[in-house]
Amino acid sequence: SVSWSGGCAGGKLSGRGVFIGYENGKERGMSEGEMRNGKFHGRGIMTDAKGNRYERNFRDGKEHGR
Repeated sequence: SVSWSGGCAGGKLSGRGVFIGYENGKERGMSEGEMRNGKFHGRGIMTDAKGNRYERNFRDGKEHGR
């Protein structure tokens, strides 16, 4: 399951927020950043279940640039 702390527009995730994924009731990872039309867009920070942190740029849900 997942949770999203940001907004929604037109039934899709939108705006700045935190997206958390769960498996068997345990947090598996977290992503913080901007969503547009239900996809990550702009700068995002991902943290995996072990606490490793990654910063990425996204365009329409795909990694973009450096």
